[in-house]
Amino acid sequence: MSLSAYAIRTTPAISSGPDPRSKGPCLEKDWTEDLECYTTGLEEACRPETIDVLKKLKPDPKRDNVTELLHNAAMWSRSATLGYLLELGSNPNDEANGGSSALDMVLRNLNLFRIGSRFGSGVLTAVYGVRSVFDCLRALVSHGADWRPESGYGLNSLRRALERCEPEVTIESLRLFREFNACPAEVVHQLLGTPRMREHLKSQEDSLLRLGIHLDVR
Repeated sequence: MSLSAYAIRTTPAISSGPDPRSKGPCLEKDWTEDLECYTTGLEEACRPETIDVLKKLKPDPKRDNVTELLHNAAMWSRSATLGYLLELGSNPNDEANGGSSALDMVLRNLNLFRIGSRFGSGVLTAVYGVRSVFDCLRALVSHGADWRPESGYGLNSLRRALERCEPEVTIESLRLFREFNACPAEVVHQLLGTPRMREHLKSQEDSLLRLGIHLDVR
């Protein structure tokens, strides 16, 4: 938490508190003197599960980089904050290739926000275990966010995360991609095209066909 954010959260009269846009060191970090790690009250207000603090700080799209705040909210999988910032005018597709860095971050969180399963336990995560990720995914794609990974790393990272989840997690992701046209067809086929992924989805062939996806399942 930055010094400015800490003061904002603990000061009764927010309007008379420190500037939420000024950067300060992170009190919870070991590298508080590293200028690159300084943060602001607005950035810290994207972390809580509620949007109350952020609303009180009144981010202004004419003054603040609300697209950067969107990325911060995506990092913590805060769907309500994402929705609020998108309504304020955050650009969901901020990458040079027209893709969304916030959406990329949310998909990476499939590895981090899995509930009810231990890493390395061999137990696949069900849809309910990543519900917070899906809430964020829907918030973004319903506002036009596109997933356009620039390298194989993004594809491989999501593929590995999906393989650690039950096949229905992949199907739910694909439904959202299709409903909001959020991912090019060629990227979907690259994501699903490995032998291991085809085997993982073997039980979902009918669901894939209903989505218009044909895989050569061996």
